[in-house]
Amino acid sequence: MSELDQQPAGGISRRTVTKAMAWSIPAIAIAVPAPAFAASGGTLTLGGTGCKLPGNSNSVYKGYAFDLSASNTTNSPVTINITSATLDGAPLGGVAIINLDTGVLATNPFTMAPDTQYPNLALVTSLAPNSQNGVLVIQYTVNGGTTQTLTATVPSVAPLNGASCSAFTPAQKVTINQALGGAAAWIPNHAYAVGDAVSVNGATYVATVAGTSGATFPTPNPAIGGTVVDGTVTWQRVA
Repeated sequence: MSELDQQPAGGISRRTVTKAMAWSIPAIAIAVPAPAFAASGGTLTLGGTGCKLPGNSNSVYKGYAFDLSASNTTNSPVTINITSATLDGAPLGGVAIINLDTGVLATNPFTMAPDTQYPNLALVTSLAPNSQNGVLVIQYTVNGGTTQTLTATVPSVAPLNGASCSAFTPAQKVTINQALGGAAAWIPNHAYAVGDAVSVNGATYVATVAGTSGATFPTPNPAIGGTVVDGTVTWQRVA
């Protein structure tokens, strides 16, 4: 079974990846998608888009989620180890892979079963030094072989939970947030920025107008897509 379907024992632990989570969320349009490990019979490809993870939406600190796909066309398992992820030369920290079709988070390195394709993945990073545009460089090995390099230009950034992030569908955005620990609990009398996400009354909301929350959250919950005014914050229910 692929480690994208089951948590592996080695590599960077989920706790390590999620422990520093509290990022700001910007979406990234990535130019020049690049292939990888072709020599081993498979491909790893950046899809051309991504998003930055926000401060109050989950527990990852200063992270990105990049659109990714992977394919192992051999009749043997392959182990992929991402050894470096940088933006304009600055390390992005720990990495993990989220299978957007199953919601499973696989730590790095991860193993792909023979003759397996994963068209809908998110490569998640943490500890970005800032959210500026730049050149994304991913280095990795396949079965401990020669280091492969993926590069992509990151020309813009937008929030994962906002409409400006087109890298992932609304359902995939929820999957990413849940895999990374879910939205943070709502806090009364707290300042929120546009794109911040909270969990309250069993629902997930994203701030569309910045402001300060009230003493209690308004009830009842609106339907998904509906909005609610909380103090001076306007929330839209996304899940």
